[in-house]
Amino acid sequence: MAAARIASTWAGIPPVDTCTRSRRSGTTCSGRRAPDTIKACFPVSSQLNLVFDAPEPGSGEARIYEVFLAQSEDAPAASPLHQMEGNRTPFFLSHGERDFPRIIASNLLAAQALARQPSGVTSEVYPEHGHFDTALGLADPAHPWVRKVSAWLRDGAAPRRSQSNGA
Repeated sequence: MAAARIASTWAGIPPVDTCTRSRRSGTTCSGRRAPDTIKACFPVSSQLNLVFDAPEPGSGEARIYEVFLAQSEDAPAASPLHQMEGNRTPFFLSHGERDFPRIIASNLLAAQALARQPSGVTSEVYPEHGHFDTALGLADPAHPWVRKVSAWLRDGAAPRRSQSNGA
C-alpha cells in the first residue's frame, strides 16, 4: 500500500486530503477541509488531467497509471481537472512553451474549466522553457515566475477571471 498526502504545508495549513492507494481497494481519500482553507494554488508544469484514452505503453500517460493510480478507474477522482466544478480557490497555472504536450494540453483545459468557476485563474506560458526549466528557475528570485507569483499573492491571490500569456 502506498500513501500520499496532499497538503499545503507552505502556509502551515494541515492536509486537505489524506489519500491511500491500494491495488486491492483502489484510491480512497478522506479528511476534507472546509471550503476556502486553501487560499491559492500555483502548479508549475503540472499534469492536471489524469484521464487518458488508451495510453501508449511506455508513455508518460501510461506511467501515470502505473505509478500513481491503483487502477485506471481511479483517474477521474484523482484528476484535478475533474474536480474543478464550484472551485473558489484562485489558480496561477504555468508551464513552459516547450513543455511536454500532455502538460500543455492539461493546463489549457484547466484554464478553460477554471474560467467558468468563481475562483479566478491566471495562466502563464514561459517562452523557451521546457518542462523542468521553470521549476529549476524557482530558486532565482529574479525568475519571471517568482516575480509574477509573488506579485499575484501580494495583490490578493489572483484578480478574478484574469488570464494572460507571456513572461
